[in-house]
Amino acid sequence: MPKVDLKALIQILGDHEPANQYLIERATGKIIKIDLENRAQLEQIKKALATDKGKYIQVPKASPRENHADMERFIAQVHDPKLKENLKRAMTSHRPFREFRDVLETKLKEKREWEAFLRQSLEQKARTFVKGTGLEV
Repeated sequence: MPKVDLKALIQILGDHEPANQYLIERATGKIIKIDLENRAQLEQIKKALATDKGKYIQVPKASPRENHADMERFIAQVHDPKLKENLKRAMTSHRPFREFRDVLETKLKEKREWEAFLRQSLEQKARTFVKGTGLEV
């Protein structure tokens, strides 16, 4: 059974750039980055899918709701009441993800805790995704 590079998959799951999409080649476990603006690459993928619809597995993008839920779970474990309040306020802004990161920028310990929390969450999502595909990590 083909193996998928867990480290690369975790990084991909953290990629929020809408133009970047990713596929996993089912036969090899190789991860392929798709640039939606690269017409030649898209045509090549379409041709491959025309001959073998099951050739690739699309790596899902995290929804804003999932990202929001991660931030809320992190806030729930923050002990500093002022920081907790600032993070909650950031969640209600028009750019919650950016504001959240900005609040943590001045709190180095908590920023590292957030990064570790997020890495763990992404690893769990990666393992769950791979398990559902029939591939291995």
